[in-house]
Amino acid sequence: MFKAILFDFDGTLLDSDQMIFEAFKILYQKYKPETQADFTHTLTFSGPPILETLQKEFPLQDIDKIYHDYLKITPPLYQKYVRLYDGVITLLNALKSRGIKIALVTSKRRVHTEMTLEQLHLDNLFDVIVTPDEVSHNKPAPDGLIYALNVLGINSSEALYVGDSEYDALAAKNAMIKFALVSWSPRKDKITTQPDYLIKQFLTFITDINLS
Repeated sequence: MFKAILFDFDGTLLDSDQMIFEAFKILYQKYKPETQADFTHTLTFSGPPILETLQKEFPLQDIDKIYHDYLKITPPLYQKYVRLYDGVITLLNALKSRGIKIALVTSKRRVHTEMTLEQLHLDNLFDVIVTPDEVSHNKPAPDGLIYALNVLGINSSEALYVGDSEYDALAAKNAMIKFALVSWSPRKDKITTQPDYLIKQFLTFITDINLS
C-alpha cells in the first residue's frame, strides 16, 4: 500500500496543451515572426520548466522580457483552454479518504501553479506543492520528489509518482520512486523508461495500482 501519491500537473491532472500552443503563437508572432507555431512541436513544451523552453525557442532574445510577456498573456488563455482530465477531483478526494497523502510536483512556476489550482478548485486538496521555486534542480533531477517526501515524512518505497513525460519517468527513477504513466499522454511514445503502472483513466486509478 502506498502512503503517498505524487502527481505531475500539466498533461497529467490537467490538459494545458492547447493553452501552451496558443501562448506560443502569440510569442512567435511578436519575437520570431518567421516561425509558424506547430502543435506537435509545442507538445514537447510540457515537461521542462518554461524558462528552459523559452531559452530554447528564443536563443537570441531577452528571455526575461519574453517571460514577462508570457506571464501577461497566459491568464486569459488558462481560463479559455485549460481543463482537468475526467475524475481528477473524485480521485484526489478518494485518496485522502483512505489516509493517503497527495502531493503536486510540477515544473510549472509557483505563480502559475497557484493561479491554476485556484481556477480549477484544487487549491485546498494537496498536502504539499513543489514547484521549481522550491528546489535547486528541476526534473529529471529528483529534487522535487525528494523535497515532497521529506515534507510528508514518507520513504521513497512508500510513494508513487504519476506523470506523462520522460522528465517525470526519469525523476521518479532518480528518486527511486515507482512511476505510473497516464495512458492519454500524447508524449507517452517518447518515454524510454518503463513505467511500473499504466493509468487508463482516473476513475479506475485505485484498481490500476492495486490500492483496492
